[in-house]
Amino acid sequence: MNQELVHVQPGGGVAFHSAVGRVAIALSPFGAAAHIASQIGAYSVEIKRLSSVRDAVSNELRYRESVIVGQFEAQRRAASQIAISHEQFLAGWKSVIEGARDMRTPRQDREVFQGLIPTKSASFEIYHKQIGDQVVQFVSSLNFGPLDSRITTWRQLGQ
Repeated sequence: MNQELVHVQPGGGVAFHSAVGRVAIALSPFGAAAHIASQIGAYSVEIKRLSSVRDAVSNELRYRESVIVGQFEAQRRAASQIAISHEQFLAGWKSVIEGARDMRTPRQDREVFQGLIPTKSASFEIYHKQIGDQVVQFVSSLNFGPLDSRITTWRQLGQ
């Protein structure tokens, strides 16, 4: 049962580390309250541990999210500096769709391909057809709407 004083079991019950039983024996002057007191002590320690872990995980998640959002925004700026033709656009999106659907593609690769699918701007293909084979900024082919709203919410929550 590793270092947990209180182990939560799959059905919702709990099991106590042997130390809790030893403390209950030492608290025998409490009589019937000895087991309750030792369990309260164990619960108290675990609540403090969980709070500490939650804070550490929250800090790590906030930092990771901050770095990822910053890098995403840098890539968006880079996408505005790259030109793409209609032919490149079609070939690239064909590769995205094939990669996302091909079960022989490693799972992580498929996830990256699938992550691109919502960013495809449906209007971009129509726009490219209207302007012919002129090149346009790559960023124009992407729809960041859902990502932008998530980032806005994240910023409003104070990062």
